[in-house]
Amino acid sequence: MIGSLVAGIFKMRTKSIVHRTLEDPGLKKSFQKYIDNTEKFRQELKDIGYSSKEDLKKALAKDKRVKNYIEI
Repeated sequence: MIGSLVAGIFKMRTKSIVHRTLEDPGLKKSFQKYIDNTEKFRQELKDIGYSSKEDLKKALAKDKRVKNYIEI
């Protein structure tokens, strides 16, 4: 009985804290910045050929400094 009461109070208080935290504009901005930077980083990895074998082939074909690479 007391355990369910304490659990209910804890859940209510936790929801309140989470709601207030997610409403914070600074936190929203930092999450959006993180998402944007992650996408930018993934694109950079893809451009240099780290995400798959096909991307590596494309990156090597675009790079003028690499001449006639051997496919294994």
